[in-house]
Amino acid sequence: MFYFIANIHSRSGQSMKAWEKISRRLNEREVSAQIHMTRFAGHAVQLADQLSDQAAADFDRCGLRSTIVAVGGDGTFNEVINGMHDFDKVNLAMIPLGSGNDLGRGLGITNKDPLARLEDILTDCHDRERAAESESRVRRMDLGRVELDDGNSRLFAISCGMGFDAAVCRGVDHMYMKGILNKLHLGRLSYLTKTLQTILSMPLYRGRVFYRKEKGRSCLEVENMIFAAAMNQAAEGGGVPMYPGANAFDGKFGICLADSVPRLLALIMLPGFLFRMHKILPGVHQIETKSLQIHMEEALPVHSDGEDLGMHRKIRITCLPGKLRIFI
Repeated sequence: MFYFIANIHSRSGQSMKAWEKISRRLNEREVSAQIHMTRFAGHAVQLADQLSDQAAADFDRCGLRSTIVAVGGDGTFNEVINGMHDFDKVNLAMIPLGSGNDLGRGLGITNKDPLARLEDILTDCHDRERAAESESRVRRMDLGRVELDDGNSRLFAISCGMGFDAAVCRGVDHMYMKGILNKLHLGRLSYLTKTLQTILSMPLYRGRVFYRKEKGRSCLEVENMIFAAAMNQAAEGGGVPMYPGANAFDGKFGICLADSVPRLLALIMLPGFLFRMHKILPGVHQIETKSLQIHMEEALPVHSDGEDLGMHRKIRITCLPGKLRIFI
């Protein structure tokens, strides 16, 4: 059984045409599927919660895993994983239609034609032989969980950041120009524009970053932290490789942290991130860890997979190894 959760409003509505093609193909193939369209922010969370119940019942009844298919951008996928439960009883697949598509790129899902990706996913879930073949393409992917100082928590698949990168994500979501750039197929320019604005205006704060190493816990004192990003995939923000070696299947995060870098120098350093020159950039720390805590003197913006989580002084980020069964 397939359960589709589709956000046709990603890329400022450009995904509508793609979804129409997908819907026609599902009808032509007479696929056993339920289709659910998101109607408002957070709706995919509710839908994934309901469909996880149904998928778990499918598994308990016949021993075969149903597949939830997230159709949309990285934000849609983030909502889906935050609504899911009974992770061992359901598979998750994605048809990326967003403007950033950092997750699809990170997982090697590079089909630009959504119909080609749909054909990759479709198998007869009632045919045990074909279902077993499909299972061979399912991998156990790590997820991250960020716990906030207000008691709330959130799962993420790509990254979780505090400081500059979170401020950029927040600013992009409220940019009028984002919709125009998406219509012109120039969605990444919205991230670049907001990056330049933010790096010249955002305040910097002191704090401490605690992280786990093989031989115990370490502490990094930060005087003027620009950002700290826990990377489950190599890139965020529409393709910026914050931690080029990040691997969503190794049970740990790659942490990229920038501290005490003059603003003008930070502008010059931006191309260095794009060309993966992290190791020689001044003030940039690269750390691998399974968990970390950030304690700042003042509240900073926080994001998970580009979704704004508000302003916080303290956060805890933990890797959940192999949490998600994802169809590659």
